[in-house]
Parts: sequence; C-alpha cells; structure tokens
Amino acid sequence: MKNGIHFAKRFKDNVDTGFRRYDKAIKSVGIHFYKMNKQYYVYIITNKPRGTLYIGVTDNIARRMQEHKNKMIDGFSKKYSLDKLVYCENYTDINDAIIREKMLKEWKRIWKIELIEQSNPKWEDLVEKDVFID
Repeated sequence: MKNGIHFAKRFKDNVDTGFRRYDKAIKSVGIHFYKMNKQYYVYIITNKPRGTLYIGVTDNIARRMQEHKNKMIDGFSKKYSLDKLVYCENYTDINDAIIREKMLKEWKRIWKIELIEQSNPKWEDLVEKDVFID
C-alpha cells in the first residue's frame, strides 16, 4: 500500500505540474481568449414531430448535425434515424452545458415536448432554417 500511495502522490504532482505548464503556455500565446469565447450547445434531435428524442451536448453543432444526418456514428440516433434539430441552447461554459444536458435528460417527456414547442411549435429542422449553425 505504501508504494501505491507514493505512486498516487507522484502521479498527482506530475499532472498538476503538467496542467500548470499547459495553462501558462496557453496564456503566454493568447489562446485563453479562444477558450473564453468557445461555444457549447445542448441540443435535442428527433425523427418526426413528437417522435423519439435525443439530447446531446457538443462544441460544434454544425459538425455534430452533419454526423447525425449522415449517420456517421453508431448509436441511439443512428438506430432511430434521429436527424432533425428541433431545439438548441448555447453556453460559454462546458460545465453549464453538461449540467443542463443532464437536467433535460431527467425531465419527463411531456416537459421536453413543451420546451421544444415553446420555441419551435412546428417542429421545423433548425439546420434547414440555419438557426445556430455557423
């Protein structure tokens, strides 16, 4: 156990030092401005109005929707042909986006439908309307 504790402490020290070096390098070249302006998206996709819903989070909604539409990634959205973006929120902090995604996933289905219909009553594909797509 003694060696395990020593390894864990040494590992933590190396990780901490590495992150501090990485952070310092980023700030020295001004990349921190890019990180501060980064956008994250919580989105809901479906296959038809009031159909199956999928909630996800991404940092590039255009790329992610292309992946969904072209069924490039195996999984739930491919299995159920979910490729219509019907709801989207943007965030500047990834933690806020993840918290919101988890919150929405725990909502009752009817609440999700009401949320979508407040801003998109016709269940139009927001990609086709160029909403939230850079």
